Amino acid sequence: MKAKHVLFSLILLFYTFGVMAQRSSSSKPLTYTDEVTVHNSSAKALKFNAHKWVYNEETDDLTENIIEGTHSMYYRYSKMDFSGDVKYDVKVELFEDKYIYTFTNFTFKVNGGADFGVIKEEDLCLTNPGMFKMKLLQKPFCNDLKNKIDAHVRARAKNLNKIMKNEIDVKVKVYEDLPPVGIIYSDKIQIPNATKKQLFSKARVWLSQTYSNAERVTRKKSEPEGVLIATPSFEYKREGALANQAYTGSIYYKVKLEINDSDIKFTISDFTHRATNSYGLIKNEDVCFSNKQVVTKKKGLELCEHIKKEIDDHTKMLIKTLKSSTEKEVENISQEWTEEKDNGECSYSHVVNAEGKSKDELYEMGKAWFSKEFVNANRVLEIKDKEAGELYGKTSMKFMQSKIVPMGEIHFKIRLQVKDNKYKYIFSDFVHSSRDSNYGLISKDPKNCISPKDIVATAKFKSKMCPKIHQQIEAEALRLIKSLNASMK
Repeated sequence: MKAKHVLFSLILLFYTFGVMAQRSSSSKPLTYTDEVTVHNSSAKALKFNAHKWVYNEETDDLTENIIEGTHSMYYRYSKMDFSGDVKYDVKVELFEDKYIYTFTNFTFKVNGGADFGVIKEEDLCLTNPGMFKMKLLQKPFCNDLKNKIDAHVRARAKNLNKIMKNEIDVKVKVYEDLPPVGIIYSDKIQIPNATKKQLFSKARVWLSQTYSNAERVTRKKSEPEGVLIATPSFEYKREGALANQAYTGSIYYKVKLEINDSDIKFTISDFTHRATNSYGLIKNEDVCFSNKQVVTKKKGLELCEHIKKEIDDHTKMLIKTLKSSTEKEVENISQEWTEEKDNGECSYSHVVNAEGKSKDELYEMGKAWFSKEFVNANRVLEIKDKEAGELYGKTSMKFMQSKIVPMGEIHFKIRLQVKDNKYKYIFSDFVHSSRDSNYGLISKDPKNCISPKDIVATAKFKSKMCPKIHQQIEAEALRLIKSLNASMK
């Protein structure tokens, strides 16, 4: 019993320090696929049902024949008492009398810990074995993990097949766009000579650049109507006395963009405060909220003044970036591409000549590169716009503080734009985050590249850490650029 405890302690030690093995030889990812024949179901109903199953929402967009998304399952390994999420990609391809479903790219990450990468079909199934580098440990773990995945997929496939048999009268529930309430900011941004299609595409880019979870917070995306609606939030903090912590939370709001030829009308409204002491909808009145907690009028006025200033500062920033970003994007459509200006942040950008290659060819080559480079490309790419020549996504890399100790992840954005005979890549916005500390946006400053919010970082610590961060960012960026250029030939 004691020996078993010692063995478990050693394994746990390896796990705690995140020992990462070299990436094992490539093999086929664990994949489930099947073809199902359907009878007496309209194409409209099949699309509606498939969309509802993949995205867990109803839609009026029934044009796509291939519906892709990402799902997850909870997994616990009882022998060593740890758990996490298995994420996987799902795809439903629709035909007149059948559909094909595919479950693939299963990845497992322990809560707050090791990332085992893509699960493979073989007995030693881990791409990143970590603490399971020994065959004696990895094989039983893989058996248990794949058995749980298999049971989950069978249940999900059964559920899909049941839903796909529903012949429905498609009466769609869509996001209810109610009139704006509370504090409202609204105006038009004039952009002469820009088409509605161009502005819609560039407004989507702005949403993705502005919000890390843009796809999740977007509530409506209708190009025919020229409407984009999102319901994001920003952090709200009260400094000072301990009692003020009860007001620290988030302010949720609604962004509506109405897009036509030559202009974008924005409406930013419905600011709602949520915290331990939530004050709900913020109004323009002096005492701007109605709350159940008993506070003095003086305290209410003080809170409202602070909340409204935070809202005003945040909204003015949004309006400024929407205007400058969209104008710059539209200008780049008609003009010759230029290199990105150095803004002091880590970024890699270049315009590459591709003589003899059409815009459509370069777009497909770029899309294929994302699929080749990222097994979970469907999760990485947020924008796939062939007409605009735009591929835009977000991904991350591990940051290793030492050879054996991972220290969180560095998230970054990848943008690929294409036109006839040219393409432009941009790798930017490298931001560090981890379970214990966040270093924030990484700058090019060799001795002061981080701005940690969670810890007090001395100049000595920064000057020691920055070269490590820069070295790893550059190595990954140059690797991706080399891979991209090779794929675009």
